[in-house]
Amino acid sequence: MNPERYTELAMQLIQQTQAKTQAMGNPAMTPAHLLVVALEGDAIGTRIVQLAGGNLATAKAALETGLQKVAKVSSSTGATSAGQYASSEFGRGLERSEAIAKELGDSFVGADALFLGAAVAACVVTFFTFLPSFLFILIGGPLVEATHGQMKFTAPLTAITAAVVGVIVNLAMFFAWKIWWPTATRDAPFSGTFDWFSMLLTVAAALALMRYKANVIVVIVTCGALGVATTLITA
Repeated sequence: MNPERYTELAMQLIQQTQAKTQAMGNPAMTPAHLLVVALEGDAIGTRIVQLAGGNLATAKAALETGLQKVAKVSSSTGATSAGQYASSEFGRGLERSEAIAKELGDSFVGADALFLGAAVAACVVTFFTFLPSFLFILIGGPLVEATHGQMKFTAPLTAITAAVVGVIVNLAMFFAWKIWWPTATRDAPFSGTFDWFSMLLTVAAALALMRYKANVIVVIVTCGALGVATTLITA
């Protein structure tokens, strides 16, 4: 990173990100830290999300919840900003920001390009976090099907299936909580406004799938379309 290529506002955003990382007790700066800072107050990220018609409160809550799971450094270790470092994802975000500025014809990397670069980096990290799971399913699926009727394989798989169902239920409850109470936090799990539309949509989808055996893809597409339409109408 060459500081001379960044505008004063962009450098202030990076410095605020470093301060935010230190305040949260995290050893490494990530794209998520920068996005949280950029969404505070009337920062550049706030204006970009609003112009795009996004839900600012939901975006901030999701980012902060994710950062709560990032490894922390104990205060007893005496960690300071000097001991912090930029994660590889943060570095790729900076590289992407410079590429975005170049594509826009800008000589310097502004705060807007910095925000967009961090958003792209965060999406890439999320994609490759879940990619192995899909590869295991696609590659391992045929192998699992071939073990039907063989007790030495089916018995352990039955136990694994039960554990996986538990994980899916846990994730479903977590996502339902974040969607129904978009501004809630761990300290105040049911604070803020309750999203009645999302709750009714969830119930309708559950009934369509379990009671009327509707096609899963149709339900997903329909619910997604209704969600997007509602967001655009209420924005």
